[in-house]
Amino acid sequence: MNQTNLKWDYLINLFLCIGCDKTKERKHNELKMPRWSRLKQLEIAATSGSDFLDLLNKGGVQTRQYLRCIHKAALEMGSITHPILPNKLWPKKPRSERRGITLEEHRMLHSNMHSWRWKVFLSLLWETGAAQSDAAHFRIEKLQGDILEYRRMKTGTRAAQKLSPELKTLIENAACGRKKGFILPSLQRMDSKDRGSIFRRACRRCGVDGVTLHSYRYAWAERAFEAGMPERLAMVALGHNSAAIHRAYSKRATVVAPSIEEYRAIVSSS
Repeated sequence: MNQTNLKWDYLINLFLCIGCDKTKERKHNELKMPRWSRLKQLEIAATSGSDFLDLLNKGGVQTRQYLRCIHKAALEMGSITHPILPNKLWPKKPRSERRGITLEEHRMLHSNMHSWRWKVFLSLLWETGAAQSDAAHFRIEKLQGDILEYRRMKTGTRAAQKLSPELKTLIENAACGRKKGFILPSLQRMDSKDRGSIFRRACRRCGVDGVTLHSYRYAWAERAFEAGMPERLAMVALGHNSAAIHRAYSKRATVVAPSIEEYRAIVSSS
């Protein structure tokens, strides 16, 4: 292909083909936005830094992330010989601080839900720390005794953990005697954005700020860290394949070291 007349639309279409189905869906949802239309029709060789800035100022975190990836691909493929926009000029918008939902907030939201299915769903998120899409797709036949094992929809990474007796009973009641199928089929059929909207409305009713359904994942990582669970086990439970990502989830955990005398007493008694 003639690199001189190559347009960004070609690289964008290549970028859309990379990743699992969920990743491709997220990319498609962002890259179909009208703000990308002008860049798609621009020739790569004729693009200036102001063209990038125009797009970046119209978008958010995802726009910056995807444009960086496409820009990097253009450099690696030789479509451009030098960066169009120097690193220092990329806008750095502060990301909102994410945190885990507290037990008090969870109980408040759980009691405020009118649907028993949503009560089960929130209990699943609290007990397992699963991402909302993964939890909505939990299947009855995937339960092996009291072990829950599944592949994460986002990454395909294996996640596995032992269920508490209370959660196992809750799942059995939700299954209503069924031996296979989704635990919560009505929530599985919902789009993740719709589940998020229902949760946000519940948060407003309860006066809970700064949390989303993903906050349950942060909360699980924080509680595991505070309980002293080895990092490798916590990563298996959440399906994390990167220690750096896992530590980002648990960084707000509050741990106080015991005195040396107390620690010696703990060790000697165990």
